[in-house]
Amino acid sequence: MKGIHFIGQTNNAGDVQTLKDMGFDAVNIVRLFDFFKQNYSIFEKIHMKIMRIVFKKGRIIEYAKAAKFFSGNEDRQVDCYPTII
Repeated sequence: MKGIHFIGQTNNAGDVQTLKDMGFDAVNIVRLFDFFKQNYSIFEKIHMKIMRIVFKKGRIIEYAKAAKFFSGNEDRQVDCYPTII
């Protein structure tokens, strides 16, 4: 539609081209949970599980550690918009 800019949203950087092919003008890649896809040590996994199940606490992650995963190479493209977290 003329005058309207449509933005597709995805959690997977591999979906960028698919969304563009569907007719979206740009794509927003939400990388909020990319940090959790990283490999953790067995100690970190156990600690997170205990905090979540026993103490009913969410995952507490240092922002500085997680922020490294909030942007990727795709965000440098003109038609890929980063997410502000």
